[in-house]
Amino acid sequence: MAFLPAALAVAGSVLSGVNAIQQGNYQNAVAQMNARSADAYAAAESEAAQREAMRSDREYAQLAGEQMAAQGASGLDVLGRTQLRTRDMTGRVAGEARTDIRQRGTYESMKRTQEAANFRAEGSAAKKQGLVSGIGSFLKAGSDAYSAFAPGSLATKRTRRKSSYN
Repeated sequence: MAFLPAALAVAGSVLSGVNAIQQGNYQNAVAQMNARSADAYAAAESEAAQREAMRSDREYAQLAGEQMAAQGASGLDVLGRTQLRTRDMTGRVAGEARTDIRQRGTYESMKRTQEAANFRAEGSAAKKQGLVSGIGSFLKAGSDAYSAFAPGSLATKRTRRKSSYN
């Protein structure tokens, strides 16, 4: 009769170990999927910043053209010092806007890239934790089996007594 509880304890430990490994693998798979999503977001952030910078450049180029046309239409010399400074300032503001847009895009992209790295590390840790927990459960199963069926254990004594009466 001692055989059945010992066998169930061993089987329970083995199943617990298998479950721990599977759970670790699942958490790793989810984290890897999240990392791929974060990588995709990082690339999208970078591309969006580039497109926004190009759009901003076009808008400022259009503004500079409008300034030149307005200056010429008002009878001012478009090559006059004040007119050139006005358009130069517009170009500087355009450059600052481009830099700001690209820096925001770089920051957002780097943030997403870091998230991806964090997800990968999280997945790796979950997988290792599952493996270690599984191995621990397997070792417990082996220990339980040895304790239950080793010479001199309660299970072997009962088995020997029953066989000696037969």
